[in-house]
Amino acid sequence: MESKLKPFQSYLEKHIQIISSVLDIDIEIVDDKLIRLNGTGIYRNKVNESVISEGNIYSQVLETGIELVVLDLEKNEICIECRNYKKCLNKTIIAVPIKYNNQTLGVIGAISTDKDKKNDIIKKIDSYIPFIENICDLISMKIEESEINKNNDKKMQMFHEIINNVEKSVVILDSNNKISYINKIAKLSLKLKEDCINEELRLVNYEKSTDNKDLITININYNEYTMIAKITPVYPYIRSYDRIIIFDKILDETINDEAINSKWEIKTIDSIIGKSKLMANVKNRIKKLSKSNSTVLITGDSGTGKELIARAIHSEGNRSDKPFIAINCAAIPENLLESELFGYVKGAFSGASSGGKIGKFELANGGVIFLDEIGDLSFHLQAKLLRVLQERKFARIGSNKLIDLDIKVISATNKNLLKLVNEGKYREDLYYRLNVIPIALPPLRDRREDINDIMKIFVDKYSKELNIDSVMIDDNVIKLLNSYDWPGNIRELENAVEYMMNLVGDDRVISTDMLPVDILNYYERKNSIVKVCDEKGCIELALDEGYKEFVEVEEQIVSLKELELIYINKLLEKYGKDTKTKKLIAKKLGIGLATLYRKLDEN
Repeated sequence: MESKLKPFQSYLEKHIQIISSVLDIDIEIVDDKLIRLNGTGIYRNKVNESVISEGNIYSQVLETGIELVVLDLEKNEICIECRNYKKCLNKTIIAVPIKYNNQTLGVIGAISTDKDKKNDIIKKIDSYIPFIENICDLISMKIEESEINKNNDKKMQMFHEIINNVEKSVVILDSNNKISYINKIAKLSLKLKEDCINEELRLVNYEKSTDNKDLITININYNEYTMIAKITPVYPYIRSYDRIIIFDKILDETINDEAINSKWEIKTIDSIIGKSKLMANVKNRIKKLSKSNSTVLITGDSGTGKELIARAIHSEGNRSDKPFIAINCAAIPENLLESELFGYVKGAFSGASSGGKIGKFELANGGVIFLDEIGDLSFHLQAKLLRVLQERKFARIGSNKLIDLDIKVISATNKNLLKLVNEGKYREDLYYRLNVIPIALPPLRDRREDINDIMKIFVDKYSKELNIDSVMIDDNVIKLLNSYDWPGNIRELENAVEYMMNLVGDDRVISTDMLPVDILNYYERKNSIVKVCDEKGCIELALDEGYKEFVEVEEQIVSLKELELIYINKLLEKYGKDTKTKKLIAKKLGIGLATLYRKLDEN
């Protein structure tokens, strides 16, 4: 059986050269089989020879594990008993054991064949021995490192064996986003060749799906795949790896739309819907500034499409092939937001995931991070974000390892940050750091000429989702929608279209009786006319002077209560009166089932 020192023969060579040159004495190393592994001077050409016949001193050190100093071999009892006693050239020897795990694996011998050097060695013996002992310790540490690596290799083999037998796709990346390991299922899912190690896998999009799972899009070999996945950091626990991506299957376009509650797909600035002068100015501004790496602050009322603008900036910019990571700072509790932004390592705090977590900044590194509702950050996180923006470095919670950031920051808010600064509720230095490139989005009421185009996009979207073809919109509906103030902006318009599309009948026509209650109430407050039809005929409520041009006013005026009842009965006639349908209608109307029954009983 080979000695434990034998595999380190080449490593030991440099150490004996160091000892020999520093102490000006010949050095040899023997293992526990009394085989000379290394030597200097007269022993250089005697490597791999046995020293059993001349190794009485080494044998004793191996047996006792205690260093032995013999200053005069000719008078030493151990040497007198040696078979090589009269032939031995050695005059002085210092033998120090090499130990590992309470075992003596070998001996370092410092030897002099010169009688005249004996006095010099005696004078320096107190420095010789500690020096050689330190070299022995270094050798022991090298052996320990090797043993740990062997154990790690065994663990990694077991780890890979487990990964290859799980029913999910698993990809392990290094710190350069290159594949370090991938199981068979993942290779098939991503259509990769057998030898795909070290291929680059880029994360190009990351967001939460409607069921609060992580939805990611990756790019590999110029192909993009979208999947619901789990990303777990493994560094520094496995130093050669950085993160693990685990996913079930690749999502097709239909599933993807459902999974992320699809927004408009933005490819370029020009694909943003809107021909109004205000939106043309916004798009021109974005085109000029999108290549810049400076921070961008998008302001505008809720529902104006700030995230869509952020995605367009990303698509138009020089980081379009890098990740776009979005996070809503108002949607996450303050005590969790820091870990969402910066991630954490294993055991960072009570309740932390055992595998740690990669934060949004780290996921977006190299690309763009979009911080929505930035005005809702606490002072603590404002200070931390400012430091990250200034230093372009951060560390996961619980870690001292700084991660360099190469990132473009786009933030958005519907609040007046400067007003908050003046009120002492927002850091002035952070405000100016964020507001390098300001982009103000106009509310929908100030760009009414865009309403029809936006509405058409939503009609097309829900036509596909609801499998309804050739939907027509009554002219009166179009006029009413164009005159509405849209306090909820584009988001409210989408909700209104979705609501009306769910009420479309066999005639494939959206009529005024399908308008959402909020819009009907708006015109009622303005003393407007709203045309509502049932089996008994049509009723029109009086409009103010600005709208008389497109309706015929009749004398019959009904109350909102009567109007509401007519509308409910129309829905019941159209979709059915069973309990399940009533529950659905009540939900769509934003009321409880009991309230629906009460309104019907009041008839």
